[in-house]
This record gives sequence, C-alpha cells and structure tokens, in this order.
Amino acid sequence: MALRRVLWIAQSVDTRLVRDVRALWAILLVPVGTLILLGCVIKNSSADLTIALVLADDKWSTTTAASNVEDALRSEDVSTFRADGREAAEQAVRDGRAHGFVVVDKALAGAVLSGDEGQVTVGVAGDSLSLSRRTLEAINGALVTASLRVFQEATGVESDTDGKGVKFDATYIYGGQDYGAWDHLAPALLAFLPFVSMLTVALVQFTARRAQRSMERLMATALRRGELVLGHALGNGVIAPIEVGALLLVVTLILKTHFAGNLSAVFILTTAGSLAALNLGLLLSFFARSEAEAMQMLPLVVVPQAVLSGVIFPLETLPGALQTVARFLPLTYAVSALRDVMIKGDGLLDPGVARDLVVLVGFAAFFAVLGAHTLRREVA
Repeated sequence: MALRRVLWIAQSVDTRLVRDVRALWAILLVPVGTLILLGCVIKNSSADLTIALVLADDKWSTTTAASNVEDALRSEDVSTFRADGREAAEQAVRDGRAHGFVVVDKALAGAVLSGDEGQVTVGVAGDSLSLSRRTLEAINGALVTASLRVFQEATGVESDTDGKGVKFDATYIYGGQDYGAWDHLAPALLAFLPFVSMLTVALVQFTARRAQRSMERLMATALRRGELVLGHALGNGVIAPIEVGALLLVVTLILKTHFAGNLSAVFILTTAGSLAALNLGLLLSFFARSEAEAMQMLPLVVVPQAVLSGVIFPLETLPGALQTVARFLPLTYAVSALRDVMIKGDGLLDPGVARDLVVLVGFAAFFAVLGAHTLRREVA
C-alpha cells in the first residue's frame, strides 16, 4: 500500500467536496442547525400552567385553605381561577383553559390548616404525560408549601412533617394511570414514521428518474405537467395505506397500545399525513440534481418536523416564535389529530380533528399544485 496514492485519493475527495457547495451547506447546517434548534427548545421550553380551584362549600376553613393554596401556586408562577363546581373545572380542562383542578374540601382544609392526613382530590388533563406530571408536581408543591406556611404562622416554628399529611387522589380527564409513556408516544410515532418514509421514497425516486433522463422522455409526450406529478403521487400513494395498515397491526396486536378512539379514524389521519409527505417529497425533488443531493436535503426537512411538531416536545411548551413555525409544518397537525383520537377519544367529526384533517388534505393539495408549477418552470 502506497501512502502517496492514498493521500492523492484523499486530496481528490476533499477537492470535490469543497467544490460541492450544497454538500458543504448540508454538512454544516444539519448538525449546527439541529443543535441550535434543540438548545432553544430545551432551554426555553415552558408552559404557563393554570389550575382551577373548586370550593366544596363556603365555610371559613375551606375559603382560608383555598386562599393559601392559591398564594402557594402563584408563588410557583401558576395561574389560578375558581370554578363553579367540579363539572365546570373538568370542562375547563377539556377546553384547554386549565391544565388541572383541585377540589378544596374538608380533606384539603384539614391537610393545609391542621396538618391532618387527608385524601385530596385533584385532576389533570392526561393528554400529555410531561404536562400532567408538571401539573401534579405544581399542585403537590403548592399544598405542601401552604400547609407548612400555615403551621409556621400559627406556631412561630418551622414544621418537621414535610407535608406528609397531603395525599393525592388524581383524576385523569383523558387517558389515565393505565396510560404509560408508550401510549403517549405511540400517536406521535404513528404520524412521524410513515411521514418520513413516504417523504424519502418520493424525494429519492423522482430525483433518480430525473437523473436518468427518463423524465425528459416523458416530457416529450403529450403528458401535461400536472398529470405527471399526480400520476407519481397516486403510484407511490398506493404504498401509504399498506404501510399504515402494517404499523397499526403492530401497534394494536403486538405492542398492545391503548386506544380511546376509533381505529379507522387513526388509519385515515395517518394516511392523510403520509400523502402530504409524499407530495412534499415530490416538490423537493425538483430542487435536487442527484440522489446524493436528495439525501442531503432530507435531514433539513425531517429534523425541524421532529423537533417542532410535537413528536418530542408538547407544542404549547415551545417558545412563541417556534410555535408559529410549527403551525406551518404538516406533521404538527398529524400528531395533534392522532393524539386527540387515540388519547382523548375524539372522532373525525370533532372540531379539532376535523380541522387537522382538512389542513393535512390542504397541505397535500398545495404541495401537488406547487410541484406541478415548479416542474413546468424547470423544464421550460
């Protein structure tokens, strides 16, 4: 083995790489951009929690305990409001106006004012595992803080009980204690995996046809540009429902995932997200000159979708500017709709799910129309 020849080959590779501006941008932009994006999300991710308080009666002990709990929650930067009954509090959670609720009754008043051991009734949404945990932690911290503060004000000495008299009887509006980490992650993965798969297939396949000059021969026929794009979309689109069906079989029969909603709704929504990804891949393929460039382009599209669409972080915990960006990503609506169906039990006609489905179909149509226009401009 001659070192000179090895070095000559290495030099030629580096020279070619330096001349390939797109490859250099991909090499630098993907890791640097991903690191910046993740850093911004993780360092600035937060959600302004709101807790509803339900007063069981208007006794002095109840109102005093409620005031102490409210002060303790506000000290933790948690907003509060008083709901007119437990049903109103649960409805506020369903409407998204509250992340949880606390029932201020005899048990809570005894735990806060007297240090008695009581079973306190609290509720959380349950549709997001991380937000539910944060809500329960905030409520627990507030109850402990309130009870210790009352004891110290009454006796003038610090309590050594550490709030041991406070216990939870948590109610989940959606999901429940049976829903583990996998049950909360499954809807996001059902949206993400076929999305990436169909995006990759369309991007690489169409780019390969253009690189092999077969596209030019098709363009010489009587085919219209829109017909060409729609034909590729339909041809590859046959794979989408097959792939989605296979994933659902794995999720239901092998992984035993909890489903609150209808399985057919999950199938329709996942397929709609896949078709949007397919048309997006066709559109992006018009900007790649080779399969290598197509693969370099793929992380630039996939990484923002994975970070900002709710797959990893709940959408409402993102900084405001990134939430705006997320609303322009099709995967955001696929993840949102699947979580509403699988965890909340919503159907296709429920307002949130219906809106997300319409947006996904709109994305698919928009990408197809834009792809046909881009192909026409490129060939002209």
